Amino acid sequence: RGERRGSPEQAEQMGISLAEELLENGARAILTEVYNGETPA
Repeated sequence: RGERRGSPEQAEQMGISLAEELLENGARAILTEVYNGETPA
């Protein structure tokens, strides 16, 4: 779980930053398992 706050102008960068954090904190392993060992494109 993560959270970002900022202005609407920063929405894209905040989303990217949050996604990277989630992947580093375990989401990558979950996605790999869900997609049967193949990470989505």
